[in-house]
Parts: sequence; C-alpha cells; structure tokens
Amino acid sequence: MHSEREYLSDQDNIVRYVKPTSFHKGKVNGDVFRLRPDETGISVNWMECFSGSKENQIKEINRLTRLKLNKNGKYAELNVGSVYKIELERLECLKVQKSPLVKTKDFEEDGSHCEILVQPLGDLDMALVGEKIAKCISELHPIPQ
Repeated sequence: MHSEREYLSDQDNIVRYVKPTSFHKGKVNGDVFRLRPDETGISVNWMECFSGSKENQIKEINRLTRLKLNKNGKYAELNVGSVYKIELERLECLKVQKSPLVKTKDFEEDGSHCEILVQPLGDLDMALVGEKIAKCISELHPIPQ
C-alpha cells in the first residue's frame, strides 16, 4: 500500500466495473458514472494501490470486489488527471477521494476503494456528468477468470 493521501493525483488510475448491458455500440454508457440520489460518490478502485502490472492490479481489485460480476462485464480504466480536467458549467468540484472499505464478516479490507465526488452547483444534469466521465475511459479490461 502507498502512503496515505486523501485525494488521488493526476498520475493515478482508477477502474469501475461495467456490466455487459451498459455497452452501446462498443462504447460505455454514461449512466455507469451517474451519481444516484442516495450516493455521496461514484464507486471506483485505485489501481496503484496494488503493485505490479495492470493485469495484476485488476486481479487484486477483482479479488476484493463486493459486487456480483458478470464474466462478460469489463473494468473501465480512467486516468484521474483526465477526470479532473472535465469542465462543466455549474460544476464546482470533481475529485477522486480514497474511501477504503473496512473488513467485514464476509469481505476483506479493500484499501483500493475510492469515490468520484461530484459537487454540483444548482441543478446540474448528472447524466451529462456521467457522459463526460465515460469519455475519459482509456482502456477496457476483461474480468479475470
């Protein structure tokens, strides 16, 4: 594990699981990155929390996931710097904050868990935010079997 920082830096990379039904014509639907009313942030995982190759980082994230994954789903990779560069009218702040998941009876601790925090001003259209974030995807990774 790396030293503690509250927010990820421009050089860091994150992934979010994308279910097979969230692809349209080979592209990821922006709804995958939509903040829902009861959420404080969009759940993602920090790749550099784990050492080694991208493949190894994905395997570790996959091993610790608390989601039910479809083998035909993918992990969408985004560079944090590209997410930070998103500019939208009425968007005050877009940050990726560490949000580790604590160990429970059924799950190990997951230090890679983070949230994309969206602090909109007024009635910002969250669907538009999701579409902009989806455009930052740099690579799609298969679910490790």
